[in-house]
Amino acid sequence: MKIKLDNYTFNPAAKTVTFTDYASLDLSDVILITNVTDGTIIFNFASPNLVGSVAANVLTLNYNTSTMSSTDKLAIYLDDSYTPSSDEALVLLRRMVKLMEPLATQDSAQRQRVTIDAGTLPAVTTVTTVTNVTGLGGVDARFHYTDQARNAYANGIRANITNS
Repeated sequence: MKIKLDNYTFNPAAKTVTFTDYASLDLSDVILITNVTDGTIIFNFASPNLVGSVAANVLTLNYNTSTMSSTDKLAIYLDDSYTPSSDEALVLLRRMVKLMEPLATQDSAQRQRVTIDAGTLPAVTTVTTVTNVTGLGGVDARFHYTDQARNAYANGIRANITNS
């Protein structure tokens, strides 16, 4: 499969194309280079007259490019079997590991750590004696007070929970 390369430096006087994304390149990785501005093929792996030689990341062309300009747009196609250097691979692996890290702190059992700040909690009134309480909707009114106290306590704690 081929890929289109957009990062390069073209020096027509020296007949060279420098591949800025690569530290080194094999000649067999280069498939086709066309000067789009002039409409001219300047490298074709299948044509003996349109090849060249590679040293590190610089391709020296056999084609005479002296009449072209360094600002001419080139369409460069490479074989995508490129293997990054060990440093590039290490950087890529570190990025992948960083992306896989959880966003929140976990303990050794992979459980979410939750911290509750001791902020202001709503006051809960203690009811010691309830008299003349009638049922609300068929439910004993004492349960109503219990539910109000439970909700006030729960909402007070929930408002002060922070993930760390």
